[in-house]
Amino acid sequence: MTKEQRLKKRHSSEKRFRFYGLASIFVALLFVLILVNNIFSKGSSAFMKTAIDVEVFFDPELLELKNGANEEEILEADFYDVTIETLLKVYPANTLEEENALIDLFTTDAGCVPFGRASSMNRSTNH
Repeated sequence: MTKEQRLKKRHSSEKRFRFYGLASIFVALLFVLILVNNIFSKGSSAFMKTAIDVEVFFDPELLELKNGANEEEILEADFYDVTIETLLKVYPANTLEEENALIDLFTTDAGCVPFGRASSMNRSTNH
């Protein structure tokens, strides 16, 4: 093999190596774009919030409140049972599975905001 043939062979192998390197970078970028697309398309639901407006009758017996209860007693009352009962009246479940699914949509971690304070609390909290 002459020097020119070896040089030509070396240049062609370098071009092939460079092509393989660029192709692998483009394939890797394609997979990264697919991954990022999947993350955002499947994870976007985590940024959604669902609110259900329901008229609720706050039964003093269920809340275990006496007539003339002060503000502290009202704030410490357990509103969970009343809200679940109202939710099941508005969206009646046919089976126990449906009822459990509805109850699972509800969280006990959500704070209860007394009527009339919601607008002032929304202005003062930072999100």
